[in-house]
Formats: sequence, C-alpha cells, structure tokens
Amino acid sequence: KKTPFFHFERMEVTRDNFDAVLPDVCAAIDGAAFVAIDGEFTGLNMDGVRNFQMDTIEERFLKLRQSVQNFLLIQFGMSVFSWDEAAKSYTVRTFNFYLFPRPANHYMPDLKFVCQSSSIDFLAQHETDFNKVFHKGIAYLSREQESKQQNYIDTRHTAQKERIPLGKEAEFVAATLAKIEEWLTANSSEPLDLPPCNAFRRRLIYQEAAQKFGDTLALESQGEDKRSSFIRVARASQDKKKQEKKDKEEAELAAMVGFRRVIDHLSRSKVPVITHNGLLDVCHVHQQFFAAVPGELEAFKANMANLLPSVYDTKVIAIALGVEHETLGTALEGLAVHMVPPAFADVEKLILFPPGFDRYAQPGAKYHEAGYDAFMTGRVFVSLLQLISKEIQVLCSLSSFPLTLFLVQKNTPFFPLLFIFIFFSFHRPRMPSRPLLNTKTRSACQGSSAVAASTWEALTTA
Repeated sequence: KKTPFFHFERMEVTRDNFDAVLPDVCAAIDGAAFVAIDGEFTGLNMDGVRNFQMDTIEERFLKLRQSVQNFLLIQFGMSVFSWDEAAKSYTVRTFNFYLFPRPANHYMPDLKFVCQSSSIDFLAQHETDFNKVFHKGIAYLSREQESKQQNYIDTRHTAQKERIPLGKEAEFVAATLAKIEEWLTANSSEPLDLPPCNAFRRRLIYQEAAQKFGDTLALESQGEDKRSSFIRVARASQDKKKQEKKDKEEAELAAMVGFRRVIDHLSRSKVPVITHNGLLDVCHVHQQFFAAVPGELEAFKANMANLLPSVYDTKVIAIALGVEHETLGTALEGLAVHMVPPAFADVEKLILFPPGFDRYAQPGAKYHEAGYDAFMTGRVFVSLLQLISKEIQVLCSLSSFPLTLFLVQKNTPFFPLLFIFIFFSFHRPRMPSRPLLNTKTRSACQGSSAVAASTWEALTTA
C-alpha cells in the first residue's frame, strides 16, 4: 500500500508549513552529528563562462561568484544525521525547502534573477514543482539585506522631511484642512476619509496637517493602488500611529528573514556540514543568506570560516580514497551506486528513519530533488567513513600522535578519523615523516585533481 503524501508533510517545507516545522528543524540540528546539504538553482553558467580542468581556484571562484550573483537558489535540501549511541546507528531527518524571495511590500528588496533554459528544462525533467517554488516558496533575506532594511525603517520614521512649498496646490490644501477642521468641530467618533488624490498631494496634506493640528490627529494612507489611495484621519496621537506603523514594518521585516533562520541556526550550532562538489552550494549560501560574495577569495574563505566553520566534501574525499564508479565516476549517483551492499552492507544498518521522515526509504531514486540529493550525500559520507575507519589500526600505531585532540562531540564514532585523514591529505607540508595511510590510499591522495584539492582548500582554509 502506497504511503499517503501528507505523511511526509514535515519533509516538504513551503511557506504554508514553515513556521510549524521550524522548531523541528532547529531541534534536529541541535542533536545532529552532521548535516548534509544540497541546492537546486535557476542556472549554472552565464553566457561565455565555462569551467576548465586547469582553472586555478581563484579563477574557478570568480566564475562561481558570477553565477551566484545572477541565478537563484530555489530549493534547499537538508538531511540531518543524528547518532543514536544505544542503537549504534544514525537517525535521519530530511527537509526539502522550497524558496522564493518575494518582497512583502514596495520598499523591500525586489530581487531580479536570471533563468538558464537548460537548467530549468533539467529540473522540469526531474519533476521539480515550480508552482511550489513561485507560489509557495519561503521568503528570505540575507543578513546584509536585513541590516539595510532596518536602517531604512529607522531613518524613514525619524528623519525630518524638507518642507515643500505649496505653490499652485495651496487652494487644494486649504480646502482639505477646512474639511478636517469641520470634522473636528462636529466631534464625530468616526474617522474622516478624504477624497482620493495623488502621492504629491497626500504628502502636502501630511505636512500641513501636522503643522496646523500638531499631534492630535493620526493620518494614514489607505487604498490598494495609487489611483484609489486616500488619507484616513482619526483622533489619535500621530507619534503613536508612527510607532505602530514602524512596529508593523519591523514585524514584516522579521517575517521576511524567513528561511535564513534555518541557516542562522545551522551556523550557530557549529555542526559539521557535508556537501558533494559543494563549492557552488556554499557560494549560494554566502550570497543568499549572508552577504554578496566578495571579489577576493581570501575574504570569502574568512567569511565562510565564520558562517560554516566545518565543511566536508564527499567528492573530494572519494577522489582522495580512489573511490569511483566505472562509468559515473565520482558523481553523487555514481558513488551511491558504487557504495552499496554487499561491500557496504553495514551502511543500511547504520541508517534509520523516524516516522514521517521515511519518504526517501521508499523505492525509487529522486535525484536532483534537493532533499534527496542531501540525503544521498549524507549516506555516501557514512560509506566513506567506513572506508576511513579501516585506517584506524595504522592511526593507533602512532603512539606520539595526540588522537584525543580530534574527538568530536555527540559521540560520533568516525569523525576523528575523517578529520585526521583530510587534514593530512591536503596539508602535505605538515605531514609527519611516518606515513599515516597505506600505499594505495596515499597514492590516491597524491593523485587527486588540483581542482578537487583546491575546492577543499577553499571550503576549509581561512
């Protein structure tokens, strides 16, 4: 019997259920051993921009920077692996977030972005639900955008506006003020709705009413569009009304932060983050949720060291270990197919799905859905950890090496081995004279591509 889709409603996250699911997401991160992530985008390469095998890391970084400045992140997958010491297994909770940075009002950022037809076609072939993206996508602002908007709100409600001469509008303004005075004299309890007028005339009414009536009246623009907009006059403190309006705008701004609350929580947790060929993903994380990606690689690396201090890339690890599929190479699908039972029989036993999070345990691959790719990245990572764990006897033979320095929280069994392996694989000048790895693995490390090694360096070196 097919499991009803609503059973997985916590895995599919849109703006309709984001607020309800957010506490579950944060709680899962707090108890995580590691978090695997993946993104889907509206495009990859701008016109005339191509990647080459011999690109330096600086050249590749600048190309990716151009990409994230123009394309949009529309789906974000997060697979949270929590170690259960009693069961000796990982409990996996995966969330598939649909994202779209819609503005809440006319002064919020109205983002412009590019779509690459081949990328959209590729996502459509893999059944991406674009209605969910554009109609149900979760809004977000970067930290930089939020700061700018808060400054705008503060200035908007405190700055003294320059007085505008009435000129030929003097008669209109005088007549309007007379209506307001007549309404005040009548002592009506109902608000006064002035006739619709253009924005310039409304500005003059605000200016002259404040001067004539002081803080005894509250004026507020009403109407859905410019042609039908009018001013409503009520008996209230204008200062109080301004504060209420500012509070409302700040509440809208807080709501617009949206999905970035997940990234902020992930950043504060310092939990290790796992990607697959993930330099583009982390560039998008920087651009969409932190600030515009800087033009200098060193500045980007320093920022990422603060934003996501522990990032591991399964593609780089697989290259270093010499693991690849005979036809698919080190692509995520290739590694997932390659690292299956019987050679990796223990992996299936190491992964458990709690109720409501077992959609990806169902038959059928769902590659290029961000949540599924994030889960498979985490699963491949667990398989790679199994390979790395086979080096433990060699590592433990180093009586002078302080293994305890690399113990990781959450009682995760393989992280010390992983950290030592990666540290010595890509920081060769610091390698001890006594070899840590067997001949085959060491050769694989030394033979890994310059791009892969440089990608790892970009992700982890500040």
